[in-house]
Amino acid sequence: MNNSLRRTLALVGVGVVLPFLAAPADAAAPRPLSVEAVAAMTPERQATVLEPLRLAADAVAQVGQGTRADIYTQVEMAADYRSINVYLTDVRQGRAFIAAVRRANPKVDTRLINVVQSRKSRQQLRKEITALTERTDLPFTVGLAGSSVDGSVIELAVDDA
Repeated sequence: MNNSLRRTLALVGVGVVLPFLAAPADAAAPRPLSVEAVAAMTPERQATVLEPLRLAADAVAQVGQGTRADIYTQVEMAADYRSINVYLTDVRQGRAFIAAVRRANPKVDTRLINVVQSRKSRQQLRKEITALTERTDLPFTVGLAGSSVDGSVIELAVDDA
């Protein structure tokens, strides 16, 4: 066999083999999960899948309720059960916030964190909720008050809607 034919066969072989070598990397990428899929898992499997997200959410909340309370609203599990959403009033500070999460807990996989725009910080919402619940001039009594995860709505439970 001449050298030209060997090179051609080698290139064809590489072209055939490379897609198969790349497939495991694609196959290893976790697919989104549904509520049903998570509910059907054994407790051990749930712990394995969700623990990295819990670890990240705990670190996000620690930073958000501490040093970055000025921009932090809340954290939630993303709909895909593969990441978490952190709501910040200033998404331009997202990288700095994630860096603070990494410093707070170096074990956190910060690739699991999605930064999402929020309307108001947790601090602002607390002040507004306190102002509402302390009002005496309302035609109803506020039993419970809370905010939406993105800080855009304050929800009230009242005695006389």
